[in-house]
Amino acid sequence: MKPPVVSVITPSFNQAAFLEQTLQSVFTQSYPAIECIVIDGGSTDRSVEIIRKYEDRLAFWVSEKDAGQADAINKGFAKATGKYATWLNSDDVLYPHAIATTVRFLEANPGVDFIYGDVEQGYDGGPKYVSRGRPVSFSDMVRTIDVPIPQQGCLWRREAVERLGRLDPRWEVVLDREFFLRTAEHCQIHYLPGILGFFRQHVSAKSVALRARWIEELPALYSEFFARPDLKPEIKALRREAMGTLGLQCAVLSIRNRQFDRALHFLLAAMASDPLLPFHPGCRNMMRRFITRH
Repeated sequence: MKPPVVSVITPSFNQAAFLEQTLQSVFTQSYPAIECIVIDGGSTDRSVEIIRKYEDRLAFWVSEKDAGQADAINKGFAKATGKYATWLNSDDVLYPHAIATTVRFLEANPGVDFIYGDVEQGYDGGPKYVSRGRPVSFSDMVRTIDVPIPQQGCLWRREAVERLGRLDPRWEVVLDREFFLRTAEHCQIHYLPGILGFFRQHVSAKSVALRARWIEELPALYSEFFARPDLKPEIKALRREAMGTLGLQCAVLSIRNRQFDRALHFLLAAMASDPLLPFHPGCRNMMRRFITRH
């Protein structure tokens, strides 16, 4: 019996420095049935040259202007035919056993729709540390504002997840967080321990270059989420704690960006959302910073 096809979508834009290694990590998987799709956003570096080098091993590729990463990934999923699917950003890497490991589990557990593991993270030539997933429920994700799902370590049943809709192109940095939250709300997810890939850090990586964008998108995402009329009452009841934690996280991000007035705004908003927040050790430590600074 033929193994089920896995669709791997790689969105890319001007990532020639890393794209070839990313593609090689897909081509050298121990799993035999992979449909590799590359959606390039009209790169002006050597990306198209690299893609053409491997086009006989690609199920589909295109290089054209798009509306951002989510749009590119959605274009790829529109071309995907596999039973299982994932996306791999063009500066990240899958380890050789990743697809075989996750497919084996999903084939043996038909009640699970979405699986995720662990990934290594770091800069080239520098130390690596393991970004671990962990078992988590949807309500815990909402309550703690923690989505412990390393994107490079995911695989899902394409049809089950596509029923929920694809990625929301409005989001630039929280697109995967919104997708994972939506998936956890409606699908059976499962954490499988084991390192499946490498999340590369570099100065032009979106997670680094657009760090300030998180401060804009995180509050917008969760404000919109808790305003949903269809949200179950037990989830809506988590708003106070969640928004308090969110404000604290945005205050920390603001401090890292040296936006101290904005950090104070988020801290005060967090305490307004959650009156118990001043008793949180992290909140007290942050208040000490402001007292020392001012």
